[in-house]
Amino acid sequence: KVLVSGAGGYSTNSVTNSLALVAATNLIWTDANPSSWDLNTTVNWQDNNSNPQVFNFGDPVTFNNVGGGGTVTLTGPYLSAASVTVSNTTGRPYVFGGSGSFAGPGNLIYTGTKPFTLNNANTYSGGTIISNALAYLNLENYAGLGTGPVTLAEAGGQMEIIVAGSASSGISGNIIVNDDFTILLDALGSFSGVFLGNLSGTVGKTLTLLPNNALTGNSVTNNRVRVYGINTTNNAN
Repeated sequence: KVLVSGAGGYSTNSVTNSLALVAATNLIWTDANPSSWDLNTTVNWQDNNSNPQVFNFGDPVTFNNVGGGGTVTLTGPYLSAASVTVSNTTGRPYVFGGSGSFAGPGNLIYTGTKPFTLNNANTYSGGTIISNALAYLNLENYAGLGTGPVTLAEAGGQMEIIVAGSASSGISGNIIVNDDFTILLDALGSFSGVFLGNLSGTVGKTLTLLPNNALTGNSVTNNRVRVYGINTTNNAN
């Protein structure tokens, strides 16, 4: 506000700017329009009462059976959702792509039974939880998992790392093995699998790292897996 005063002792307030705060809305992806996840533009969502909505900062978002799966094109560098849940059990698998990024302190929770693919770069820091015995995460971009910890939470889950890494390109967050899990490595050579963070796990649980022989056809290829975390502890098998 600006205070305006003058001779005679009068004064008044002049409002020059205003800020309206809107409560976060639980959003469900509908893919009603071209499949763009953007900020406050495209009506590709609905609330819990099936009312059409756009996405705003801080909204928790869910990709379930309503949207039918398929490609979700992220548009914009800072799509800061409170959380992203992928929980579809029917329809096509969801694929996150585009030049945009799921950003901010939120987390990604993958509980669906359909495969899920990440091929865009994300920067969210709240971590990733993979929690379904039939979960199958295709990682086509190491930056797809953001910067937070990746928790492998339920026996039977799998991740397929499709791209090769490097000394600076890998899964950024810590890997936490809470239950039996398998990671398949498609790339060949000395950076087949790269984990830049720490590796830890629960006693009695097993993380299995396998070259994707179904893809390479060569079970004796020397694939190197690198774990760079300086505080790695081998509690799991």
